[in-house]
Amino acid sequence: MKVKRHFQLTTNPEDEGEASFPANINSFDIATVSVSNSSGVVLFTANLTNIAAVKSMDFNANLQAKPGPSVSSANGNAALSAHASGGKASGMLAFNGHGLPPSKAMTLVINHTNAMKVTTDSSGNVSVSLMPKGTTGALARGVTLFKVTSVSLRDKFGNVFLDADF
Repeated sequence: MKVKRHFQLTTNPEDEGEASFPANINSFDIATVSVSNSSGVVLFTANLTNIAAVKSMDFNANLQAKPGPSVSSANGNAALSAHASGGKASGMLAFNGHGLPPSKAMTLVINHTNAMKVTTDSSGNVSVSLMPKGTTGALARGVTLFKVTSVSLRDKFGNVFLDADF
């Protein structure tokens, strides 16, 4: 008889069977997970950097964005949802900002890579949703859903208006 065990590490445990990550570990920095028995023998290893090699994998994060020095009253949030199954990635990256300069042209930057041009509305709000392209989950050149570490809004001079680090 096979026994299935499910164990989930999370940053905010709410249910039985969930445990907190240690405070010094960023869940988005984990590349490989190995499970060992009580004798120290590795039973299996999961490579979380190769979506083609995993059966199923999910990353989800919601966080508050920080204002840049250019507009200290700006606020917003970033949400990342990444899912891999059968060698294909799906999900989205959303970034919302408020209190920004009205009708301002900006660039959405992901991991220091320009991803797309955006313009705030007449009230200084912006809302961006990016869906991945291809089976690798590419959001921008060289950036996939599972590799997002930061997202920001910058002007043409590179000044940061709003920033979020995963």
